[in-house]
Amino acid sequence: MLLRSLCQIQINLCVLLAFLSFFCVSVVHADDPDSMVRFTCDSTNNHLLIEEYLEQMDMQEVYPRLIHPDSPIISMRGLMWVTESSSGTYTWNNQDISRTCRLGNNTYVATLSATLICGAGSPVLSLTIYRNDRLVAKNLVFDNDCTLSPNKIKKIRFESKTDLAFITVLNTHTDSEKELRVSTATPISRKRLFGLE
Repeated sequence: MLLRSLCQIQINLCVLLAFLSFFCVSVVHADDPDSMVRFTCDSTNNHLLIEEYLEQMDMQEVYPRLIHPDSPIISMRGLMWVTESSSGTYTWNNQDISRTCRLGNNTYVATLSATLICGAGSPVLSLTIYRNDRLVAKNLVFDNDCTLSPNKIKKIRFESKTDLAFITVLNTHTDSEKELRVSTATPISRKRLFGLE
């Protein structure tokens, strides 16, 4: 009976270790889909488009993700990533990047940052953007799951010939999308778009 109990304890420990090793690998190697941002400065259509989407990455992909200086595609895991110390302590690291878009007489300067949301494995975009040195959005977080908000920003398009932004919003409760037409005369925020968040 004692031998049987010891065997059961050993099996339970093996299962626990397998679970823990899987959990640590998923945190360190981030094998769930990456939150990606595409930055499109479109001089033909005279607009700037910034959109966030998920992409499954190869398990062999470098972590943290590399961000090439001129690349229009950015992984949020290149802006924010976790490292583990030799003592087993996890630390979040982050960096911001800037992208510039010139459309006619207008210059947009965007700062892309990453932020964590509740229960997420991949950080999401926080956007600050200026048009000709005038602030049009400050720390606009595309997803705000921590407040249980159903509103997830999928993309934002700035029309150079107007003071307007067109924002595609996904309602995660109904799985429906809508486009908001918003003036950039006042800086765009989640509170302004969706009320108290």
